[in-house]
Amino acid sequence: MARPRREKPAPHQAKAPLGANTAFGTALGRAELTVALLITALAAVFHVAVFQHAGPLWRDEVNSINMARMPSLADIWNNLQFDSFPMVWFLILRAWTAVTGPANDTALRLLGLVVGLGLLGVLWLCFRRWLKLSLPLVALVLIGLNPATVRWGDSLRAWGFGSLTLVLAAGLLWQVAQGPTKWRVVLAALAAILAVQTLYHNAFLLFALGAAGMVVAARRRLWRRAGLVAAIGLAAALSLLPYSIPVTRAAKWNMILGIAPGFAHYWSVFAALLGSAGSFMITAWVALMIVAVIATVVAQWPRLSPGLSNERRDLALFAGLTLVIGLASYAAFIRVLNYGTNPWYYVALAVLAAVALEAALGAFLVAPWLRIARLAVAAVLAAACLNGGWNELQTRQTNIDMIAADLQSTADKNDLILVSSWSSGLTFDRYYHGATPWTTIPPFPENKVHRSDLVKEFMMQREAVRPNLAAIEKTLRSGHRVWLVGVLPYFQPGQHPSDLPLPPLPGSGWFAPPYEAMWPAQVGYFLQTHINFNRDVQVKQFGEQISPYENTVLEVVQNWHD
Repeated sequence: MARPRREKPAPHQAKAPLGANTAFGTALGRAELTVALLITALAAVFHVAVFQHAGPLWRDEVNSINMARMPSLADIWNNLQFDSFPMVWFLILRAWTAVTGPANDTALRLLGLVVGLGLLGVLWLCFRRWLKLSLPLVALVLIGLNPATVRWGDSLRAWGFGSLTLVLAAGLLWQVAQGPTKWRVVLAALAAILAVQTLYHNAFLLFALGAAGMVVAARRRLWRRAGLVAAIGLAAALSLLPYSIPVTRAAKWNMILGIAPGFAHYWSVFAALLGSAGSFMITAWVALMIVAVIATVVAQWPRLSPGLSNERRDLALFAGLTLVIGLASYAAFIRVLNYGTNPWYYVALAVLAAVALEAALGAFLVAPWLRIARLAVAAVLAAACLNGGWNELQTRQTNIDMIAADLQSTADKNDLILVSSWSSGLTFDRYYHGATPWTTIPPFPENKVHRSDLVKEFMMQREAVRPNLAAIEKTLRSGHRVWLVGVLPYFQPGQHPSDLPLPPLPGSGWFAPPYEAMWPAQVGYFLQTHINFNRDVQVKQFGEQISPYENTVLEVVQNWHD
């Protein structure tokens, strides 16, 4: 019985750009390479600027470091419910801090810089070696010169590394769809598993890549290739099964995280990421995605695109489907998530969308005028990003370290420090090393990770801030001062804070923010009834360009009045 013939990798069929062997084609190629290298260098400068200016870690980054530095891997596993990522990023942080030390902020920022520069390198590798396009241009601008993508991708969170692994998976899956070999399949499977083991939501984006690869293979009736792509996606999905344990644990309290805010919220946050260099970039992104989808459709009609090889038609289909399915599947994920988001939630989506749209458009780069158009678009957008995006790169992630340093030199050991936000207690715990006792509002027993389960417990207490009030009264009566890290609400005569009933509340259920606003308001009202606000309160500010996610002040309160 004859053995079945093994599939061989498909030969590279893409046509060289029209006129590539002429003097004009050579000059155009050099211009493309020059601009691409220049944009890459500028993107590297963006990453270095974040490394220089981001400064100490803010609360989410502190959460990641504290998770990674737990005594054992079992401890990390048992606390995964209190963070947003699977194990891989914590293992990377654990290995890095084992060498550099967990308290070395500069070394930790260096890890973020390495990840950011690594993403730029993977973009070049994906386009030149795997997608068989000349080089990245528009994607380099959209990703490398987007200050929000750079800033959040280089943070000590998994957003950047998750995006890097996703681009690796995209290029390798395309290779499998075009011509599977043993090593291509193995590497694609490893990249896919690594991607979902770094960011949970990469599973939805990997679904888009897998579906696109299967369609391309099935259209050519290459069922084995389609099966291999499906098997890679299945392996990645199965690797997430153990995480049903922390997800089940988190289900006991994650109802406090929010209420589905609707499409307008999700779009506004996504648009804030896309337009971080200026609102004009939102228009550019939307226009490029629309053109990419149109190009995908046109590429499938030989009469409309006579100059394209079969491989370029397949590439356009793969990229266009990845873009459309990726946006749709990620929208489904956000809807299932069912609570408000922040710009960093969309970093991986933006990275994959940038790669997909340029790959779809790049399939048409067989005529000089199209190459010139792409070059012009990239140059114009790069110049605009430089003009609008540089300032955001100067942003410091927190100023709580400054406040902690000030308190170490000014607060007395008999004073009291109150951190108005329980979540900022993580940052304060990392940077404060003084002798003055401190606590959060309400008084969390530990401040190492985001213990949302404790928030739920406090919500079920009728007088959650009573220990805070007792400690304030004792300190002020004894003639000492209370230091408030964060602004407390104060009220006009006749006004008073709300006293919410136990959850669930009508309309908002177990949503935590109403309670998180009530607790410091109750402390502020208590203080206001026992001090002379105009005389007994001083406010100190720290830093100039601080991230709005952790920018606060220090209030000093003294003197007690019955």
